[in-house]
Amino acid sequence: HKLPELCRDRTELLDMRISFLLFFVLITQTLAIYQNEVGILDWKLESVGRVDSAFFFDDRIIVATNSNIISSLHLPTGNIQWKQLLPQDRSINFMTQKKNKIAIVSKEGRFLSVWRETDGAQIWENLGLEGAAHSADSLFAQFLETSDLIAFVLSDSIQLRSSSDGRLIWSKNLRGEAQTLVEIDRNILSIEKRKKEDGVVVEIEGFKIESGDSISFKSAIKDVTFSDIFVLGPHIITLDSSRTLLSVYEIRHDSLTFVSKSAVSSVLEGEREISGFLSSKTSTSFLVRTSSSRIGCISLQSTTLKGIHVFHPQDKVEYASFEANEQEYIAQIQIKQDQTDILLLNVLSQNLYSVPSTSAISSKQNGFVHKFFVGGKDKYLIVTEDHGLTLLNKKGEVRWHRDEGVASIDLVQFVDLPPDQSQLTSLDRQFHETEHGFFLLKFIHRVQSQIHQLKDKVDAFAKSWEELEWGKVFRDEKGGQGKDRLGFQKLIVGVSSSSCSIFGLHSFTGSLLWKKHVPCTSSSDSVRLFFFLSLLFLFCVKT
Repeated sequence: HKLPELCRDRTELLDMRISFLLFFVLITQTLAIYQNEVGILDWKLESVGRVDSAFFFDDRIIVATNSNIISSLHLPTGNIQWKQLLPQDRSINFMTQKKNKIAIVSKEGRFLSVWRETDGAQIWENLGLEGAAHSADSLFAQFLETSDLIAFVLSDSIQLRSSSDGRLIWSKNLRGEAQTLVEIDRNILSIEKRKKEDGVVVEIEGFKIESGDSISFKSAIKDVTFSDIFVLGPHIITLDSSRTLLSVYEIRHDSLTFVSKSAVSSVLEGEREISGFLSSKTSTSFLVRTSSSRIGCISLQSTTLKGIHVFHPQDKVEYASFEANEQEYIAQIQIKQDQTDILLLNVLSQNLYSVPSTSAISSKQNGFVHKFFVGGKDKYLIVTEDHGLTLLNKKGEVRWHRDEGVASIDLVQFVDLPPDQSQLTSLDRQFHETEHGFFLLKFIHRVQSQIHQLKDKVDAFAKSWEELEWGKVFRDEKGGQGKDRLGFQKLIVGVSSSSCSIFGLHSFTGSLLWKKHVPCTSSSDSVRLFFFLSLLFLFCVKT
């Protein structure tokens, strides 16, 4: 009568041993996050968006972006030091700086603000225009050199405020839209360019800084029509109607007087006509486009104009642009299909430097250049069509790169990561068919594959047992670029129509695994991005 009880006890003991065995074998397959880890942020990807304005400081770059963000980037690394997000409907129209202050004009001149450069704190904000400005080109701000004041030009009006607290000193209406402001002898002069059918006319209005009272101003070119004009410090450069003669006028506190006149052929060798002025300039030089499609750099030395250098167009260049810092450098950037070239001109010494070509930026993978900023002889910040932000040094080497297209992702799809090479080798070892189709050989091969799988499980268990960390086997795989055993890791495929790019992000680390730029000529081309994403999704599923 004790035999059934003995058999039952042995059966229960055997079941218990089997249960313990299954528990230890399968424990690495039933891992999850701990209770105290629920709701904890795994990763955060910080972006600023496409950079439209940038200023170089000693150890940082202050940028304003199309995402209404003002941010400070660490110059050596490109990391975000601080950033301020403006409301969604408050687009940034203009940004300028002086010492440790940053002035912003936003929402078509409706809001004026000043920020601190060191930590991004807002010093003050005030209302500007009651209605929208006529054009974004007529919105700008300028810090005065001789005082702690700042002048805001808002369409056809000018406001003078304290840069410390935003207090309004005075406000005046203008007869036209100002192009720039000149500060001379405690007076502010507004240089206004009025377009006519046969050219442009220059009009100058003057105001006293202390009171805002108008001053009488005598102009030597009143009601005279020119092809174009350019303001360089306290001077106005004019181009006559034939586009062959350049004249220099000096701006004084109450008058505009003639200084000198030069033929284009005597300033730029081999050129007879100028088609127009470029916006890039330094404190003593400016750029012109000639009738032969060349770019000439002209310097104002004392009272005469002197040609410094003529940039000749190169063959097979898809994009070319010029930029200058306000001190002494003018740079030319050229984008070819597979490389980027930068030519740097020192307008003071008239030396020409060639930065070694780099393939890190090309029209194939980045598109054309959106903006180009020069921080001196060894700092070049390039913003490309895919919203990429790249800092190059004088050797053409990439100091850092930021993919800012991820700041405007429109569509997201989670996709399983493909297996890596080691996993493919393991699968091939387990399921590879034998050359002969004999049943017994197939059976033996299948048993061998099961043994290999069991061995992998035992090895993983032994590793976690030795280190007394049950979750380490899982956490060691976190961040790998291949598919993990439990299928927790995913590929986040994101589409950005504004940057015309598709991104592959790792779901556990947020790292960028790959990026594809699709050239777009209009907003409707975003349809191609969604079509490409569909094909990519099907490809990832099949592989």
